[in-house]
Amino acid sequence: MKEAEFDKFSSRYDEIHRASLGIAGDRKEYFALQKAESLASLLASLPARPAGWPERVLEFGCGVGNNLPHLTRLFPGADVFGCDVSAASLEEAAKVAPGVQLGHVREPGELPLLDPSGFDLILAANVFHHIAVSHRPAWMSGIFAALAPGGVLAVFEHNPLNPMTRHMVGQCPFDEGAVLLRASEAASLARGAGLEPLRLAYTFPFPFLPALARLAGRFLSRTPLGFQYCLLAGRPLEEHA
Repeated sequence: MKEAEFDKFSSRYDEIHRASLGIAGDRKEYFALQKAESLASLLASLPARPAGWPERVLEFGCGVGNNLPHLTRLFPGADVFGCDVSAASLEEAAKVAPGVQLGHVREPGELPLLDPSGFDLILAANVFHHIAVSHRPAWMSGIFAALAPGGVLAVFEHNPLNPMTRHMVGQCPFDEGAVLLRASEAASLARGAGLEPLRLAYTFPFPFLPALARLAGRFLSRTPLGFQYCLLAGRPLEEHA
């Protein structure tokens, strides 16, 4: 994951994204909203958490900030943070999410804005396919270190089993050279860092038909048909040496 890779696209990110999505390109807000709704639904399926959880939320690889307003709405009592390797993208994120604390990250294990308690929830939305395969374990270990005990990581990724997904990724300039990872690979990365996979759901079964997607999504969430998937993985409350 290289800073310059997204610096050059930051001011035109949404424009490029719309073009690469073709007829779905006017639905940027729809995709961001659906991520938030999918995340809320999956978190609700976990065992009950303490009142006021999560208190600290981080979007790892927040880019130009499209997801940040939804995180602040979804978790109104939480301190929301964002970090990215692209300083230019963070400048754009500050415009759309002025109340969110943002930090520039360069190396795994150096996630910014940490307090001694760590984060209760970290979101990584379509980030890992931009990270070189050989570097992914180190970044996942950095995320593990940034999570509080009992904290949850939510990974959204493009589903390479969906032909439409592979086509759209191939058309997107800032996805050039990206290596998609299956849900099983994401789960393996999480386990390798010490996280426990908790939930998996496939999302956006019909990305061009939002009404149909809402109706069918809950029935198809366990089948690998979705445009994307979401994996929840948790840091254990008690860890053994």
